[in-house]
Amino acid sequence: MTKNNNNTGPLEQLLDRISETELDSRRREKYNRLKAEAIRNRKARSRRLFVSLAAASLITVIIVINAVPGKLDGSELYNKFYTPHEFPIEYRGSDDFLEGFKESLILYRDGKIEEAKKNLDPLLVSEENNPDYLLLLSQILMQQKNFSSSIVYLTQVIEFGGSYERTGQWYLALAYLALNKYDRCAEILGSIIENGDPKLSKMARKLRRKIPL
Repeated sequence: MTKNNNNTGPLEQLLDRISETELDSRRREKYNRLKAEAIRNRKARSRRLFVSLAAASLITVIIVINAVPGKLDGSELYNKFYTPHEFPIEYRGSDDFLEGFKESLILYRDGKIEEAKKNLDPLLVSEENNPDYLLLLSQILMQQKNFSSSIVYLTQVIEFGGSYERTGQWYLALAYLALNKYDRCAEILGSIIENGDPKLSKMARKLRRKIPL
């Protein structure tokens, strides 16, 4: 605001007005500079806040996804559902078969799978049509993770019908499951359910719901 001083002349008053105008201009320039800087700082804070929120949201999503239980793959399901077959105590057959078979069975039950397999191999020619031999051999092969070979012998076990058929189908389904052949596994599980064995049907239904089809 221009000073009103009666003791100054027109020239001095003009100079005072110029000085005040220049001062106001510098003040406006400084004000505008500070205002622009404040706007830039506010935008920078907003961007940092957005990035922080986005990162937090991403971490939350990852945690939630990892916390949601998904379907297991074939080998995981196999490990969850496979239990070794419980073989009966008494068997029929020649003395040579019974001696070799029972020895292999003892080794198998003791977890000495390689020794059981070696002891069982010489009986293959003479006992290739013996369902107990074929079932034990298939079990040993499954525990050795040789699922393709176990499928060959389990398919033969099923042909004997009755309890051999039901047991063979269950382990055959598990062998295909371990190989991630889900469609074939589900097909066999359907046959088990149709056969109506209470225990096996219950397990087959439970497993079929978990297969990642």
